[in-house]
Amino acid sequence: HVQSGYCACAEGRLPSAIKRWRKGAESAAQLNMPYDEALAMLALSQYETGSAATVARARALALLEGMGLSEPPSLLPRPPA
Repeated sequence: HVQSGYCACAEGRLPSAIKRWRKGAESAAQLNMPYDEALAMLALSQYETGSAATVARARALALLEGMGLSEPPSLLPRPPA
């Protein structure tokens, strides 16, 4: 779901990308895949608005910290200007 979200975003289909990232985060959490959940949450933190973005970033950073990573990966596309 996370990669398909990136593809949707690159194609200009942001609502679809956000839906896929949310589903990816949910699936990763259910499957105990914290790195994948963190990637989905980082993507959401860049493209969501308001408190949803803040919550997503906090969750991603907590997951990464739990894995001993102090920096988020720089794998995400930049939001459009």
